[in-house]
Amino acid sequence: MTKRILLALLCVAVAAVALLMLAQDDPAQRAQDAQPAPSRRESPEVATGNAKTAATARVDADAAEERMATPRSGQGIRGRVVDTVGTPIAGAEVAVFERSSTDPFTLQAMRNRGQRHAPLGRATSGADGAFEVELPDSCADARVEAHVRAATFAPRHATCATRTAEWTLLGDVELGRGRSLRGTVRDALTEAPIADAEVTIHLPSARMLEIEPLSARTDTQGAYAIDNAPVGICNIAASAAGHARHELPQQHIQRDEDNVLDFVLSPGRALSGFVVDRDGRACDGAFVQATPASARDTGLVSAHARADGSFRLEGIALGEAELRASAEGYGTARATVAADATQPVTVQLTRLAQLRVVARDQDGKPVAGFSALARGTGNAPSARMRRVGPKTATTLEDATATIELDGLDAGEWIVEAAAPGFARCISAPFRVEAGERREVALTLTKGARVLGRVVDERGRPVAGALVRLLPDGALDGDLGAALRSARASVGSQPLAQSKADGTFVLERVHDGAHQISVARAGFAPRILRGVNVGGADAQVGDLALATGASIRGRALADGAVDRRVVVQLAPIDAQDVAPDFVAECRVDADGKFRFDGLARGRYALLAGRRDADDPFLENSDQTRSRVEVEADGRADRAIDLELAPR
Repeated sequence: MTKRILLALLCVAVAAVALLMLAQDDPAQRAQDAQPAPSRRESPEVATGNAKTAATARVDADAAEERMATPRSGQGIRGRVVDTVGTPIAGAEVAVFERSSTDPFTLQAMRNRGQRHAPLGRATSGADGAFEVELPDSCADARVEAHVRAATFAPRHATCATRTAEWTLLGDVELGRGRSLRGTVRDALTEAPIADAEVTIHLPSARMLEIEPLSARTDTQGAYAIDNAPVGICNIAASAAGHARHELPQQHIQRDEDNVLDFVLSPGRALSGFVVDRDGRACDGAFVQATPASARDTGLVSAHARADGSFRLEGIALGEAELRASAEGYGTARATVAADATQPVTVQLTRLAQLRVVARDQDGKPVAGFSALARGTGNAPSARMRRVGPKTATTLEDATATIELDGLDAGEWIVEAAAPGFARCISAPFRVEAGERREVALTLTKGARVLGRVVDERGRPVAGALVRLLPDGALDGDLGAALRSARASVGSQPLAQSKADGTFVLERVHDGAHQISVARAGFAPRILRGVNVGGADAQVGDLALATGASIRGRALADGAVDRRVVVQLAPIDAQDVAPDFVAECRVDADGKFRFDGLARGRYALLAGRRDADDPFLENSDQTRSRVEVEADGRADRAIDLELAPR
């Protein structure tokens, strides 16, 4: 019975992770990310509707490149917006965002509060298509996304890494012509056309960003047209005064087909009210959502509360509705609104607990620049998935470095803290109650060292092996993989590379139980568990690596080579391999693939065609091509995969 209960909890946890991961890894987004990186292109001909000659376009490109190469102070990204033949696009809007590595649970919390990432900077391309976006110091040495839009062109985003006090050259961001989406909006009762209704396209890549959706309004005949829709998956919604909002999820904009989508809107109503705290004070900016019982999947309506706490929701379907309100630092409140309710609704939020984290070194001096986060504890998966932070203390207040962590719900927590030059510090577990304010004082130390040597099966030293320190139990089971995928931390895990004699030293290791991961090309990975550190250096001796197995083969589509084919390898039951590990490679010109350095165990091999125009094709191919392969630790296995005709 106990095993069945644990298995049920495991399934719930993994399912929650998979559901929330949709925000970061859906087929449309993965297909778009798989497109080639922007590059400089010569223009062989003039784009349709552009009066410039190819020679003029090349002159513009040279002038833009010269201007982008001109040194200047500060930091940011430079690039050029062009069409598919290299002709510059003037007036394109460029918005740069930090590429989010936020875990899915934090993303869900942001959605609950209606929060979106603000742009780091914006710019508009000039006549030569060139743009410059200056970025703040806070995003130095970070990965950023440049989201680019222009009239009649499909939006696109490109990713690059920034460097401190440097201007990064993004190159040419190529925009293709958008696809047309058209249709009508009519009244469900009278079938009459609805004028001035708004139709919006919500893109997966911009779901958590402060970017307005693509939109159009209907004419007097209820007709609308959006000319710059991108190919792929998106949500499409329609709304109109006096009618219920209707959103259709997972709509596929086709490249070579007529994209027509008609809406029929039912009567709707408005709902107003106030969001206050327990003392009756207005909760400025609180996020309020209404989910009608008659249209839970398609009729969600939301709004933010004003400074006086008031809100108004338009376009709610008739009937009973669930109201949910939340704000940063407060718990989520829910209320059911009756179908015949006409009076304003008051929603009361309860303040969550707050922590004031103080960090000092062993001499009692404050540590500036430290980072901290609070993490839930307990045996239940839901407890360990709770997290607030991380945040970084950038200044000293009253000669003390402090961090305010706001929004802890009632329960048991720990605080993790780290700073450059110090080992990570973890507090003892403690309990907080709703509305409580507590101070947590931590002492940061230099930590201990873990020493050892990497050798092969014959005891010979192995140089260049990557040795990492991991939390104890981080690789254990599917639940461990699910929790690790959501686990943010402070500081960096100690790592080292083995020297010519195979020795390594992991520094600044905090007290507690750890695991050591060892990886080297040509060898199977190795995990050493139960490494305990208690204030003094720890010796782990020799870590022997076994020669890894290889799995190779060909993956053909209908008997022919297709360079879109990507082969993935995932462990089913493999020694010392994380359950969420996935390796992938694209087939070469002969349709061949190869995976080396595999540990003993059983793996799943899948192949699929990665096509930006058909994001479902890869998943379909993988389902039909999946085979299971046994790796015995040394053998070279040859497996051929065949994909059915499209």
